[in-house]
Amino acid sequence: MLFRYTAIFTILILFGFSINLYASDFTIHGNIKGINKEWAYFEYLDDETNRQLTDSAFVSGGKFTLTGHIQTPTFGILYFPVSDIQEFFFFEPGSTFISEDTSKPGHLLVIGSKSTEIFSEYRQKADSFKRYRSALMPFISGNKVTGDSAVQAQYMANYYISLSDEENFTEQFVRKHPDSYVCAYLLFFEFSGENNMNKGVALLNILSPQIQQSKYCRQLLQRQMAFKQSATGMPAPKFSEPDTSGKMLGLSDVKGEYILLDFWASWCGPCRRENPGLVKARQKFHAKGFEIISVSLDENRQHWLNAINKDELSWINVCGFKGWEDEVAKLYAVSGIPTNFLIDKNGTIIARNLMGAGLDYALEKL
Repeated sequence: MLFRYTAIFTILILFGFSINLYASDFTIHGNIKGINKEWAYFEYLDDETNRQLTDSAFVSGGKFTLTGHIQTPTFGILYFPVSDIQEFFFFEPGSTFISEDTSKPGHLLVIGSKSTEIFSEYRQKADSFKRYRSALMPFISGNKVTGDSAVQAQYMANYYISLSDEENFTEQFVRKHPDSYVCAYLLFFEFSGENNMNKGVALLNILSPQIQQSKYCRQLLQRQMAFKQSATGMPAPKFSEPDTSGKMLGLSDVKGEYILLDFWASWCGPCRRENPGLVKARQKFHAKGFEIISVSLDENRQHWLNAINKDELSWINVCGFKGWEDEVAKLYAVSGIPTNFLIDKNGTIIARNLMGAGLDYALEKL
């Protein structure tokens, strides 16, 4: 995700990859009772450019049709903003049929290709892990916290055990289906974090040569490169983006002994909850040379400006208005927000993801 076009092809050449530039038509037929006179939106990743594409269709009497071109089986997200319904699935060239799932109210039934079936099989089990962790959250940090530290620690331990179990399940699933593009996607999506990326890259070797050429495998390799460039101990990559006045600013414009590079967005709840702590940390340590620059993954300028004003973020704020396609986020291999990097006066990354009290603790030690 760090580089596009020329660099993507360079990576493919280095790893012996090639691209089949032949694209085939796909058609998604929708017939969903209860949805009428609203727009359906469909997002997926283009094989050739790695750009996210968004198609739309007007729903009338529950029926709609979406068409386009893809080269390989692809992950897509279908959503209906008015009805607040969304569905994730894999699709291939040819026809895919979407209807309401009568056995699960509020869910959609997707029937199509072999990739569709394999991804549905994976989700049935993977979603159970996620539901279990969601059920634990109120006992860890929500309204069901007992105050008993030992009990809370056990809930937290169960949470991390579930994460490990899901990762092990995903690995076994990939080994079971090495010839599926679904598994290339799973390696990119589930194994692109700081703690398990190397494992994900190693698992690429069990995929068939054709699957290793997929856009998802390329993205995982590119993310690994970006992680190496933005790892602790490495020089912080330089960048510039427009600030609130439209002026191009970046790290070199921030004066301080220690700089926190913060990635966030106005629509990100956890980010907004972190902002008061950032404001307090800057007030507390600013005299000692601590400064902040925030990079937003917003796409709406006014929402971004409103959040800056409401949260009183009085430091440099920049935004490229490209969402997850933001060049700085790719440069630093940001796969989730909030994410931050602590940079010293020499421009070296000395820590990452210092949240809440962890930031205060780190700054106290400096």
